[in-house]
Amino acid sequence: MEKVAGVSLECGCLIVLHTVGRKSDFKPHLHIMLMSGGISPEGQWISLKKFDFSILNRTWKETLLAGMRNWDELGEFESVFSETE
Repeated sequence: MEKVAGVSLECGCLIVLHTVGRKSDFKPHLHIMLMSGGISPEGQWISLKKFDFSILNRTWKETLLAGMRNWDELGEFESVFSETE
């Protein structure tokens, strides 16, 4: 949210993990409902009318890869992580 609003915001979201797809096959995926704004450090609501979801996608990818690299202490899978960037 900070990248979009230009200021740090307290915001919230609801995340639901589904483990199956429409055909009842194993297809884990997330459904995410994100607030359309947040509360500034001054306690004021900042509404974000337009949101570039590519920012959310990039941030999620960076966070996930950082966690995976942290898990891969020996660096055995670095080539796999680099291919997805």
